[in-house]
Amino acid sequence: MREFFEWEIRSADDRIINAIFKSIDSQHTIEINHQECEILSAQICRKVFFNDKIDMRMNTPVVVYHTDETGLVLYGNPLEEEFYNSLIKNIRNKYEVFYGRKCEENIVIKCRKLMEKDKCVTRYKGTWITCWYGEYHITAPPEILKFIYHTGIGGKNSMGFGTFFELN
Repeated sequence: MREFFEWEIRSADDRIINAIFKSIDSQHTIEINHQECEILSAQICRKVFFNDKIDMRMNTPVVVYHTDETGLVLYGNPLEEEFYNSLIKNIRNKYEVFYGRKCEENIVIKCRKLMEKDKCVTRYKGTWITCWYGEYHITAPPEILKFIYHTGIGGKNSMGFGTFFELN
């Protein structure tokens, strides 16, 4: 019996996506965790936003955290306003690092729908992480929405946290 899966890679830097695509497009297989997988198809999708508002559902949970003065890591909760302030600050910081200029555009993030099952406590490399699924509403210029889509929201994006898909 053959099993199938889809794998999506996002980056704000098109050069990274193009290099990955070029590498896998010339091969028929890829090794993942010592398992050879057949590549059935590969494509590059360029996500474009035309409006300044989107509703989204977390595909992987979003992580918001800070370290207190004693070194204790404290995780954010979407029921607190600081959670959204931290998300916006994180977006602005990533934008400034990537583009080399401040992100001064207005960004608003609000919770649309959050249920008890949206809380996720997971272990990554020996550390327990509290993170959240849920549905959120973001208002920002289309350029910023595109950036957010390709980089993720919150912390630990390089570990796969903070990806989302747009709700219709």
